[in-house]
Amino acid sequence: MYENDTPVEFISLGQWLIERDSYNHIKELSFFKQFKKWKFMRMWKKTIKQTNRSKAQNSLDEKLFVLQDFFGPHLFKHRRLMIEMQSSLKFVDVCQTGDVKTIAQFAEAQVNKRNKVEEEIKVCSNKSRANIQTCMSSVLESLRGRIISEITLDEQRSKHNPIQSSNTVGMKRKEPNNAFEKLSFPSGMTYGHRSSLRKECSRFLRFAYLVDFISLEALANIYKNSVEDMINRLYYLDAHATEKLPDIMKMEFDDASGNGQAQRGYEPLFHLNVILNDSKVIPIEEIGQQPIDDFILPNRGTSTEDEFDLLAHLELEPVKNEDDEEEEEEEEAGDVEIQQLYKKTLPNIHNFWIRLEPERSEFKNQIKSDFTKGLEKIQCFTRWS
Repeated sequence: MYENDTPVEFISLGQWLIERDSYNHIKELSFFKQFKKWKFMRMWKKTIKQTNRSKAQNSLDEKLFVLQDFFGPHLFKHRRLMIEMQSSLKFVDVCQTGDVKTIAQFAEAQVNKRNKVEEEIKVCSNKSRANIQTCMSSVLESLRGRIISEITLDEQRSKHNPIQSSNTVGMKRKEPNNAFEKLSFPSGMTYGHRSSLRKECSRFLRFAYLVDFISLEALANIYKNSVEDMINRLYYLDAHATEKLPDIMKMEFDDASGNGQAQRGYEPLFHLNVILNDSKVIPIEEIGQQPIDDFILPNRGTSTEDEFDLLAHLELEPVKNEDDEEEEEEEEAGDVEIQQLYKKTLPNIHNFWIRLEPERSEFKNQIKSDFTKGLEKIQCFTRWS
């Protein structure tokens, strides 16, 4: 080893020959022969992974609004408003409190409920719009301040160094009624500044699509929850009526003490009238014949008072003359023929003599109409949003 043409370190020739042979021998090992290829491949894989990771990170920073300082808090606030709206609002009044309503009263209650919900949705929508407008204003204000500061810095540099480089981008001329001035941006923005503004505006569009999707989901959940509440209410009343029907049938509904009144929360959904019309003629094919035994009281038989049927066990004998009486006595002296008695049954008498007012079809049509109008309200808010 030489420094300034002067040897400062040296080894003997024999030692150098030994080290050279050792170096050549080690160089022929497979690890050192393939080390360069391994290193190049490893560096290439590492570079590719870093590049892909950087692209994914930039894409998330660009499109994932939750992670961004300006959009994240306002997006969470909008989501909270929509959750509160869909959890507290329903388009249908299931009438869990208050008196039992007729069809007309129920329809009027649904109209009032829809109008009230419509006003509350408008209030929530105004809050949401104000929140989104505040978000966009804060983003534009931040961008506006950065552009103004950069323009001011460029003007100060041009004063100290009037000879500008040929690579410097020139300022745009001021145009009358410039759209940028309406947004309070300076007129002398460069192409880079305009590009930054266009980029933020494109992000506003994507952010608006996301906000609109969250709002539509909340409106759809309001309608779905309304349908589920009505179905659960009907199942609840049906289960209670089936369980308590024997007790209900024994209640004295005219009792002034109120023992015959339904418990709070178990009132029927609609007021129902049962109309009896026993003057309607029942077709003969609807009258059934059920065989019964003869009515014989104890000591002679085993019949009870409940088994007595007026139409089957009671007969009116015609007026008889003397000749008929003699024939009857002769028949009694002989064998008496036993006749089978039949009791008339009317299993479907309620279909002819009993009528419900209003009928079942009116219930179905009213509920269907209420949900159809609720869906129209949802579609109206969808177009409005």
